[in-house]
Amino acid sequence: MRYIYILFFASILSACNITDNPGTSDNYDRTILLANMADGIIIPKHNTFQSQLNELKLAVDSFSVSTTMNNLNGLRQSWESAYKNWQYIEMFNMGN
Repeated sequence: MRYIYILFFASILSACNITDNPGTSDNYDRTILLANMADGIIIPKHNTFQSQLNELKLAVDSFSVSTTMNNLNGLRQSWESAYKNWQYIEMFNMGN
């Protein structure tokens, strides 16, 4: 049984390509790609998320003042919308 595990582990290691040489490059200019991502995706999604957070704050304040079922439903909808927008931008959360 031990030989099966060793054979499995050896096959996994042989399948991996560990020859990452930092000296090689593909000469691809990534500035256009990154600028497009920042200007076309990341910044607009952050702005949308910020507006959703503002709506969520208003819904929380409204529910805090008057705890009615309508305010609770509005709070739930605002939270769900803000959470979905957060999911779009969470993948770009780097280094924080």
